[in-house]
Amino acid sequence: MKTQILLASAALVLTTTAAQAQLQSPAQMRADRDALVLEMSGERSWEVSCQVEQGDGDVIRGRERGRGLRHAGRIMVSDAAGGTCSYDVPERGELRLTMRVAHTSFDCPFEITDGGFCRVTLPAGASGSFRISHSRPAALPGS
Repeated sequence: MKTQILLASAALVLTTTAAQAQLQSPAQMRADRDALVLEMSGERSWEVSCQVEQGDGDVIRGRERGRGLRHAGRIMVSDAAGGTCSYDVPERGELRLTMRVAHTSFDCPFEITDGGFCRVTLPAGASGSFRISHSRPAALPGS
């Protein structure tokens, strides 16, 4: 009798878990596991700082600085839910930012180039910030 009750409880838990998993659309499930990849390259002493919240609520801070005539950097955060990045380009410098959005649900905070890249080239003396966010899938009927 105990074995039957335990098996019935386990079947109920598995059925409930399976039903909950089916409530998420494929885009929502992918958004929960998207990795943020922000690449930068430029001249002189540029700086990029990001605060990215992960799906579990942890906040990851990343910072890259350019040194010298040509320098490149990368900020990567797994399970990224969203965040904010700021940049500072020195006088007589230049900075190019590229965010990987292919095969993710991230919105491009810049323009999409002819080559399909989410990229911006920032001129000397530029500073500012941008948001990192996911595209929102269409609402399901009744939700």
